[in-house]
Amino acid sequence: MNMFRRWGFSARGWRDGQRGEYWLLAQIVLLVVFVGLPAWPGAGPTAARAVGLLLIAAGVLLASTAIRRMGRSLTPLPHPPDDSRLVTGGVYAYVRHPIYGSVILMTLGTAIALWSLTHLAGTLVLLLFFDAKARREETWLRQRFPDYAEYASRVKKLLPGIY
Repeated sequence: MNMFRRWGFSARGWRDGQRGEYWLLAQIVLLVVFVGLPAWPGAGPTAARAVGLLLIAAGVLLASTAIRRMGRSLTPLPHPPDDSRLVTGGVYAYVRHPIYGSVILMTLGTAIALWSLTHLAGTLVLLLFFDAKARREETWLRQRFPDYAEYASRVKKLLPGIY
């Protein structure tokens, strides 16, 4: 329970969403739906499976690197914890939301590996969702950290070197 309190969870927050609890809930629902999607049409070329697996591996590497770099500032909620610090080094020097970007890489890799248009559509929905969630999170980050606006002006949002 102590970890959840440190992250900013509270009974009041689940009632009013003050720290982005509803964003987290929507994210969980979208990811569960993505996992349950049927692969259609499926059975693509072997090369597609290899490319997809490479993208999944890149996503896992990006996420694990970002999680380690965040340290105690990491929270599943989009609102920064009260005792957090602005992390701009390591992978965060190349992308502002590498964990969100890593999920996009992993879902895109899944769509390619399964040769699935339904998973590709799911990836697009997740991309739009994480873009909107990141916008909300950045409002809070700008309020909390005076240097955030300058950082955001020079570093891509979700995918290093792309977007």
